[in-house]
Amino acid sequence: MKRFLILFLPFIINSQVIQTNDTIVLDEVSVKILRESNKEELSIYSISKIDLDLKQKYLRQYNLSEYLNYVPGVFIMNSNNYAQDERISIRGFGSRANFGVRGIKIYVDGLPETFVDGQSQLDNINLEIINQLEVLRGVNSSLYGNSSGGIISISTIDFFEKDFIKTNLSAGSFESLKINLTSGINLNKGKIIFHLNRSSSNGFRNNSKFLNHNFNFKYLRKFDKGDFKIIANILDSPYAKDPGGLTKGEVESDRKQARKRNVDFNSGEKVNQFKIGLLLNNQIGDFKLRNKLFFNNRLFYGKLPYARGGIIDLKKNFWGYNLNISKEKILKQNLGLEINIQNDERLRFFNINGNKGELVMNQDEKFNNFSTYYSNSLKVGKFTFNASLRFDNNTVKYDDFINNKNGSIKLNSTSLSSNINYNINDSNEIYVNYSNGFETPTLNEFSSNVSNTGFNENLDSSKYNNYEIGFSNLNSLSNLNYRIIYFKSYSKNEIVSYQLEDFPDQNFYRNSGKTSRSGIESEINFKVNQKLKLNLISTIGNYKFVKYEVNGQDFSNNRIAGLPKNQHVFNLNYSLTKKINLILDFKMFGNMYADNSNKTIINDYKKIDLTIFKDFNISNKNWNGFISINNLTNTKYFDNIRINAFGSRYYEPAPGLNFMLGIRK
Repeated sequence: MKRFLILFLPFIINSQVIQTNDTIVLDEVSVKILRESNKEELSIYSISKIDLDLKQKYLRQYNLSEYLNYVPGVFIMNSNNYAQDERISIRGFGSRANFGVRGIKIYVDGLPETFVDGQSQLDNINLEIINQLEVLRGVNSSLYGNSSGGIISISTIDFFEKDFIKTNLSAGSFESLKINLTSGINLNKGKIIFHLNRSSSNGFRNNSKFLNHNFNFKYLRKFDKGDFKIIANILDSPYAKDPGGLTKGEVESDRKQARKRNVDFNSGEKVNQFKIGLLLNNQIGDFKLRNKLFFNNRLFYGKLPYARGGIIDLKKNFWGYNLNISKEKILKQNLGLEINIQNDERLRFFNINGNKGELVMNQDEKFNNFSTYYSNSLKVGKFTFNASLRFDNNTVKYDDFINNKNGSIKLNSTSLSSNINYNINDSNEIYVNYSNGFETPTLNEFSSNVSNTGFNENLDSSKYNNYEIGFSNLNSLSNLNYRIIYFKSYSKNEIVSYQLEDFPDQNFYRNSGKTSRSGIESEINFKVNQKLKLNLISTIGNYKFVKYEVNGQDFSNNRIAGLPKNQHVFNLNYSLTKKINLILDFKMFGNMYADNSNKTIINDYKKIDLTIFKDFNISNKNWNGFISINNLTNTKYFDNIRINAFGSRYYEPAPGLNFMLGIRK
């Protein structure tokens, strides 16, 4: 009965925390991350919106973490191992990822970078053309379905008035080099944007070099009551080497060394990907219709540092269609329908010193999803009531061609959320929110088993319940703005990774029982004067297993590995002159554990990053140059922790003092 009442509290959220000059700005803004362009004067839910016009002048543009520094609740590791991708967690969701991104969803220009099974990749995202980024924190399965412990929505350069050409050349430590070109062309009835990018580096550690080529194309056309877009992306990454995890002794001996086993097995990956999407938005009477159709083909060839099954030849095909219908009257309503189909053709071979050996796995794996959702919103005086409901029908299948076996698993789920928002006055608001959600195992996690055949059918979906309360003072006319949020999430059947003595370096997965994630997020933004702006972003969290017993070991009440208990970022933005800016970031990260048993602690650390950039004019053309100095104090810390790694090979050292400089038009 309680869920029935919660459901029919109206839902469709609007928010508007914006950023400019690297700080949060609070003018009225359209928020796209909630599947509907809504406008409100204050923020609802935990949404951060970052405008990047200024940031793109001086960011290195190598990692998504550069763009997420000022979002509370977001923690990122592994920014220097391009064979593994960054490990992004939002309020602790996504922390289990050994490679790629899990537990959260990523969209670029409305198209998913997250496969329907819940795994995302970042190597085909063109960071250089991002102009806006939105992050929705908390469990949001009622809007986005599987693996929605947080949402990252990226928008790239879109509509423009005059034809343009933008170029960039930057270089730095470890022979890092980035070259890109972006062009926008006006046509008679539309616009075209091209983007070409080449990024490379030899890496801080041995056996960590990478090379990445990216091409992006966008065609846009507006008409009387809507618009149409074609978006295409091509990725060619011929190599990204994996230096592997080290023991503490190896780190103390030589921080730059690669693990010998990774060198012997030539660990790394090669990736090619093609993605295309069609988006049509139009209006019929009072109804707004949004259509999305997309297709993604990804070819992955990877070498892992072990023999049996250590070479992976994987072909992924992912396509889907989304229809969203909304109507805005006194009661705002939103109805959606999604179809998502993923097919993985997975081959695994013996890795014989980097060479392909005998075939040990040959199977097709499918993840089919059909879902529908409904949400609504009602404003009564100073109150806004919101609610949403979603049903996901998920079917996972496999065909094992070596052993002539097949199987099928149903993973259906119903998700809901409700929200009450109260505007205290023109500047202040308070809101409370409840939501639940789910996260299925990925196809890779299902197929990771000792026999290298079939699926681990003992794996189940994780289920989440999420609560939060927030208070904000977001008056755009004030020099001081702040927002404070308390969140708490409970889960059952949490999916965790582990390794076995007989199969070192190979990751397996199981459900852990119950977990708890809670914490306080705060944002304080202070404009001292026209030249100086200060920002403080803090997260104090408690992420732990409530109940987790396995093989006679009891991990209950232990902290979840790979997550710091607190993190703080202090940002200073100072205009030395009208054309020269100085940006200083002081970051503090609390301690964490490398294993679920909490026997190995990773100490807290602090680091300072400094950037200076200048605008100037050459031949009546506007340019800007920058120099970025990371880890100014040469702090020794770890870029990544390999959670629960066998043999205590947890550590991937981070680089010390390093720099990059560049010039951009």
